Amino acid sequence: MTGQHCLILVNFLEAFPYSFVLTYFKMADTATNYINGLFGLQGKVIIVTGSTGGLGYDMAKGLLQCGASVIINGRTEERVITARDSIYVETSKTTGLLAIAGDMSIPEDAQALVEKTMQAFGRIDVVINNAGINITERPFAESQPGDWERLSSVNIQGPINLTRSALPYLKQAPAGRIINLASMVGHVGMSNITLYTMTKAAILLFTKSLSSELASSSVTVNSVSPGVFETPMLSLIHISEPTRQAEIS
Repeated sequence: MTGQHCLILVNFLEAFPYSFVLTYFKMADTATNYINGLFGLQGKVIIVTGSTGGLGYDMAKGLLQCGASVIINGRTEERVITARDSIYVETSKTTGLLAIAGDMSIPEDAQALVEKTMQAFGRIDVVINNAGINITERPFAESQPGDWERLSSVNIQGPINLTRSALPYLKQAPAGRIINLASMVGHVGMSNITLYTMTKAAILLFTKSLSSELASSSVTVNSVSPGVFETPMLSLIHISEPTRQAEIS
């Protein structure tokens, strides 16, 4: 609490009788508990793929701060451990994170991630399919056959593999949630990253179709379509500095 906050509190206490102040703070505690009940994540177990950097890293950190147990995932052991330790330092927390390396484009890795999560926590409440890659911007005519295989394996097959493996346990949760990271370009397209936009459009339709399929269950499926963020992936797109600053702000 700052000195200014202390002064405000002192003035407040002087202005009102003790009984009123006591009632006020009891009401505030009740409101806080109500809000935490609505939005708090205590007891929830959440998998965030691609959470060793970029948006996934910040998601994992924010979810931990809201009380969730979070599974950090990336393709290498070194990166997931580094991310876990960094989040602990930044949040001043010492528990609540589980670092599991694995490539979600490989079905066996996705299954292993789910099994390790269940062994550690006994439940899965939320899966956030965040992991994604792009390639250096270039015209479609200059793309190579291997570009599509690389992009689709991570951006499409990865979410499919993890969702399939986690779905039986999400159905056991009181309110299972699947959140897929799409992109604004999946809605409108963008020149020179045609293959990437195709993968994000596929995620949007995967989300809509699976949401309809699971409508009678306790599991909901949604997507999030971020705009421009200052992440390493942004360096792959040729964008002028003024435009980049305008989009980020």
